[in-house]
Amino acid sequence: MDLLTIPLRKFRRLQDARFKPTRAYRLRRKVWGEERTLLITFSPELQRKQRRGIEQHLAKKHRVLQELQAKLRRSQKPGAKGKSYTRESLAKHICQIVYSLKPLKAAAGASSMPIYRNYKKL
Repeated sequence: MDLLTIPLRKFRRLQDARFKPTRAYRLRRKVWGEERTLLITFSPELQRKQRRGIEQHLAKKHRVLQELQAKLRRSQKPGAKGKSYTRESLAKHICQIVYSLKPLKAAAGASSMPIYRNYKKL
């Protein structure tokens, strides 16, 4: 049984008032070669906050993609200034937006090197 398929009706309410309305489900599973007790919890409040965060994150990405689309359209107009986008540069921009790719920050005093996914495979 996949842990994500356990129906919420099987989860029990926790007795401690500090954890209401969190629910929990206890089961035994073999993990790393040994039988172990697993405690899976579900919190409606945490779910609501996570969903809100995901929706905000997706809205921001959508907004940035729309801005890129507008820049692309402007760059294709006759007499547009600046360099136009190549297929590769556009793929790189899209990957940076979609996958939130940013150069990794190095420790103080160390040199930094940007690390990106392979956008050429798009």
